[in-house]
Amino acid sequence: MTTPSQLAPAATRRAWLACSGLAPLVLLAACSTPAPAPAPPDPSLDVRRRFRFEDTPEGARLVLEESILFEFGRADFAGAALDALDALRPAFERARGAIIVEGHTDGVGNSAFNLDLSRRRAERVREELVKRRIAPERITARAMGASRPRRSPEATEQDRRLNRRAEFLFPGETVASLGGRELESQSDARLGQIGRLLDDAPPERAERPAPKP
Repeated sequence: MTTPSQLAPAATRRAWLACSGLAPLVLLAACSTPAPAPAPPDPSLDVRRRFRFEDTPEGARLVLEESILFEFGRADFAGAALDALDALRPAFERARGAIIVEGHTDGVGNSAFNLDLSRRRAERVREELVKRRIAPERITARAMGASRPRRSPEATEQDRRLNRRAEFLFPGETVASLGGRELESQSDARLGQIGRLLDDAPPERAERPAPKP
């Protein structure tokens, strides 16, 4: 049905809006208050996005982004690494069998260097788990290099960031048996401290160190 506002000139349309009671609605829509700016992210929540538990056919997996554990392009621990391993210690203690520590890199650069880097990182984590009284015979370090990317192809830096990671495989376990969801959801001071350490860390370098001859 055609309304008078569609047929009349502009002045008549304004009069019709006023008479019909729609003018206040138009004014309210034009003057509506913009949405408030989002609150800054909680550092502890940011940390929990950087590690997660998941169930797989092989068993439960714990995935940690590179930035939590290591300096970019190196096997040296970042400032938050030991705090992160301490926060996740209950999962290692609840595991009843083997723990496989996998080092993963992105596909940038020399493949031999990346494979060696992933090996050194996995062994470094294994050493720390042994220091936390996890039986050494239960822990295996596995170098994966860039052979099992989470994102492929690596079209963006975000893709590469997700592929640079450490993974812990717990054969025969589930996320529930490890208490993974509880660890993901906790918001105690330790996780907040890890988040602040990550925020204070220097930005990643654009290039990796050149491999030794």
